[in-house]
Amino acid sequence: MRWLHFIWSGAAAYINFWWRSDKKVRIGDPSPKNLIIPEQITHLERD
Repeated sequence: MRWLHFIWSGAAAYINFWWRSDKKVRIGDPSPKNLIIPEQITHLERD
């Protein structure tokens, strides 16, 4: 389920960027090969 969250968040960020630029600017070559996933995911500690 974690991957579903990453995919959903990435798609939402891309669409929000497109809408905020008044649909004039888009990210060049948005293919899966340009997706960068860190090997180690760090977690924030809560107080």
